[in-house]
Amino acid sequence: MLSGLLNCETYELLKNYANYCQTTMQIALYNTIKPLYDQVSQNRQGMAMQTKSDDSNDISSTKTIQLALRLHVENNSKFVRGKKKVLEDIEICLEEYEDQKVGDKNYDYILTIEYETDEELDEIVYDIYDEMSSKADTRNCFIDADISTLDGERRW
Repeated sequence: MLSGLLNCETYELLKNYANYCQTTMQIALYNTIKPLYDQVSQNRQGMAMQTKSDDSNDISSTKTIQLALRLHVENNSKFVRGKKKVLEDIEICLEEYEDQKVGDKNYDYILTIEYETDEELDEIVYDIYDEMSSKADTRNCFIDADISTLDGERRW
């Protein structure tokens, strides 16, 4: 396009200069980015090695406990229905903890929970309570639940 307005010699000079600037800019950009790239790569390798060592430690520190859950669900009033659906919703939530129904009663379960610290176990149990309560509230019901260790040593 510019070749019609400029003579051939000027056109070639501008073209060569543009190519030179583009190449120079690419080299400058590469020289700027390369050290950053190398640093990120080293950090990732270090993190990967640290994660592998952390994983081996995590496996040994993870504990498993079985808890007994006694659950009772009731409607808020005699004009409300939804107890059966609440129980179904709660059982779906309990599947995460490998729930098992116990005995003839429909509302007794054994939950298997993995945790690392006692504080984490408390948090998991309280999350289970909250989840069950919210499921009941959405269907105008309430729950009465008791969670304890199988030996009865701890209760929530």
